[in-house]
Amino acid sequence: MDFLLSLLDSENENVTELAANIISYSCNSNTEQLALCGAGVPQKLVSLFGGSMNLRDACLESMTAVIRNNWEVASRFASMDHGKAFRSIVALIHDRSPRTRLLACLCLIALGHASPCHFPDRQNKTKLILVLLELIEEPGHVGDEAPLALTTLIKDSVELQKQAFSTNAVAKLSNHLLANTLETRRAVTILLALAELCSKQEESRSQLMSGQVSTLILDALKHDCVDIRVAACSCLKNISRSSKVRIMLLYISTFYVHPNDSINLVNLQVLSAGRLSCDTVIAPLVQLLYDSSTSVQVM
Repeated sequence: MDFLLSLLDSENENVTELAANIISYSCNSNTEQLALCGAGVPQKLVSLFGGSMNLRDACLESMTAVIRNNWEVASRFASMDHGKAFRSIVALIHDRSPRTRLLACLCLIALGHASPCHFPDRQNKTKLILVLLELIEEPGHVGDEAPLALTTLIKDSVELQKQAFSTNAVAKLSNHLLANTLETRRAVTILLALAELCSKQEESRSQLMSGQVSTLILDALKHDCVDIRVAACSCLKNISRSSKVRIMLLYISTFYVHPNDSINLVNLQVLSAGRLSCDTVIAPLVQLLYDSSTSVQVM
């Protein structure tokens, strides 16, 4: 610990950046997080935000590692310097650097999950959603990971999913998916974000079902990439929670046994609000029960 603290106190930014990176990759337990917190590491990391962009980003990643899933550390940090440290990270979600904005968002998401009572501000959460939606347009790693950060932020939260819906998140994610190829990691993370948006919100399901992206999701079920198929399955699984789709599934499950069997669909209506119909959805889903990947089968 003393050696690590000495590295953080170095006047050489390359050395302090190395120390921050060591913390990011080696802080794996609550005990280690509490030890680092007790040694004043969070205060030191915040004090280094004024350094170079690389050092600042390394410190943000370290801070996230120290806070993640630890209520006590998150609570101490949120109240540190009467909230000044917390506000300094909030300010960084508007930084000029896309990577810094993403890392600041991830740090605040980790703080909110570890200690929800210290991050109750609805306005700040809406800002996070808007920033992450903007970052999806960025090239490279930042744009690839922004949808995953959004998924983490809104996971299992009806309130945040409603906020995301109100910011037109479904349409923005869908439009990006339509405008680009499925042959990317970003397509996977966008599909997962859409799946989470549909997990509790009927409005999101209806919008996704009625849009052109629904056809793309069905095409993704047959994609060569396992990750794409899994993400598309996750989307349709959550769409199927819609009351309209549930009726359709219940009706068809009575007759449909195997993907090679035939089914009389003449008298079935299109029960969804848009393009997803029983004949286009059920057959691909049932076929995936026999997919070569068990990850796809269990979805």
